[in-house]
Amino acid sequence: DLDFAAQKGREKHGRNKRFRRLLSRFPTAKLKARLVSMAAEQNVAVVAVDPAYTSRWGAQHWQKPLTTPRRRMSRHDAASIAVGRRALGHP
Repeated sequence: DLDFAAQKGREKHGRNKRFRRLLSRFPTAKLKARLVSMAAEQNVAVVAVDPAYTSRWGAQHWQKPLTTPRRRMSRHDAASIAVGRRALGHP
């Protein structure tokens, strides 16, 4: 069970030198390699997408049209739509 809600990140560790070192040593290359290998085992494609400006683009173009009376679309939800569209080749 990966319950990250209990972890507070910066609130728990502060902004001290030790915490910055912890973040800078995070093994992103190993995580990426593991993700790609797990996806290959399950025959799932992994598409790398440039996330630049997806929050703005999603909020501007997707947040309002996808909001319903029962479901409020957040800026982050709209950004995920923009990321998915970029993966499909849309601008």
